[in-house]
Amino acid sequence: MGETIDPVALSSAQRLSPTVHSAKKEHLRARGRSGSSGRSTDISREKNCVAASKCRRKKKNEEHALEERRRMLHTQNAILVDSVASLRAEVLSLKHEILRHGACDFQPINSYISIAAARVR
Repeated sequence: MGETIDPVALSSAQRLSPTVHSAKKEHLRARGRSGSSGRSTDISREKNCVAASKCRRKKKNEEHALEERRRMLHTQNAILVDSVASLRAEVLSLKHEILRHGACDFQPINSYISIAAARVR
């Protein structure tokens, strides 16, 4: 337990080994307990752990809120696209109805038809 582990001397398999990793963690814990700064290190690590957990939770909540907003906007966009198509069809139908009354001698209809014909040219 008193020997120091040199990570440079270890092979890649040994560095990835859980027993070496846990032995190194135990070595660091033992070293931290003996010194006076060990207690403040433990407190700092605990605070960091709590802060990291809080940050991950906040990020997850923000991602969830963004996903909900995306779904809502997607649904709203689909509704609006349908409305645009419906309104365009209605405009076309109304224009067709006006053209059917082109033979009538009604001044507003005649002026609309002449203006619309001028736009097409």
